Amino acid sequence: MLLGGTRADFDALQRSLAFVPHLPADGTVRPVLFLGWSLNLEIAFYLLFASALAISDVGKRVALGIALLALTVALGIALHGALPPELQFLTQRILRKFAA
Repeated sequence: MLLGGTRADFDALQRSLAFVPHLPADGTVRPVLFLGWSLNLEIAFYLLFASALAISDVGKRVALGIALLALTVALGIALHGALPPELQFLTQRILRKFAA
C-alpha cells in the first residue's frame, strides 16, 4: 500500500539517496521509501550536531545546539505554510520530540 503510488523516477531516487525530501504526485513530502522519513530527520540533526562540534567552548557549543534546534522548531511553527515543501518537512512538529 505504501509503494502503490511510487513511480520509477530518477530525480526522486537521486533526491532520496541525498536525503533531500521531495514532493511526489500524491502530495506527501517524503523519500522514495516511506520509512526513510526518520532517516532524513536524523541526517539533518547530525548536520546541526556536527556544526555545533566545530566550536571548542562546551558552553557555547551546547547553547548553539539548543538555539539551532529551537530556531528550527519555531520557524516550522511560524512559517509552515510559506516554506517550500522540503523545508516544511525538515521543520515539522515532530522535531519538538527530538528537542525533548
